[in-house]
Amino acid sequence: QEVRLMSLNQRFDDAQRKWKPDLKRYRDNLNSRNDRTRAAALADIRAVKDPLAGASLIEMYDAEDYPEVRVLWIEVMGRTPGGAVTSAIVRAALEDTDQRVREAARDVLEVRGDDGALGRLHGELHSKDNTRVQLAAMAIERIGSQESMLPLIEALVTEHKFVVTRGNPGATSASFSPTGQGGGGLSAGGSTTVETRKIANSQALSALRKITQAHNVNFQYDEQAWKTWYGALHAPPEVNLRRVP
Repeated sequence: QEVRLMSLNQRFDDAQRKWKPDLKRYRDNLNSRNDRTRAAALADIRAVKDPLAGASLIEMYDAEDYPEVRVLWIEVMGRTPGGAVTSAIVRAALEDTDQRVREAARDVLEVRGDDGALGRLHGELHSKDNTRVQLAAMAIERIGSQESMLPLIEALVTEHKFVVTRGNPGATSASFSPTGQGGGGLSAGGSTTVETRKIANSQALSALRKITQAHNVNFQYDEQAWKTWYGALHAPPEVNLRRVP
């Protein structure tokens, strides 16, 4: 049975790997000077629907320099099942340097409806990097799941650390520290310290308001007020145990 399992795994790996040369050929043909060749390559890429193509699609996305083509890979991955593909799409929504690609990834996540994506995005709401917090909230808003209420409430205001440098008297500059290391405070004399700041996350509030719009509530950035409302919303109904005479 162990030999049979190894054989099945090998066949699975081989089936995955066979997609890499095909996808690379399609990509190369996108650069052709021949209009028909380019059109055929685009059609071939968009026709990919095999779940076994997932690993190769991720590799093609990671290696792509042109945002327009990265959008294409994201769109194809959106139709490809698999946890690894979902993780790659979430990564694109959070980390891609081009806004068009991040938007395409959010479009895909909205349609995909993957619980794995939602779980990872909820985790990113606790990131030390506030940019990731905001981008995660944007993706969560697109998905629009009721399961995101509490995670968004807890991400309305988050703490982040910034590197602060004081130069000339009265002049202070600050930069974000994604490592989150160090303490708070400032010091004079041209020295550099780390300061902890609370940031109100507008994207988290926007997502929360969209998800709760049917309830017509808005407590702005008051986390405790939101939690009180959330607790009442999910409280079990009261049961009257008194007997009716």
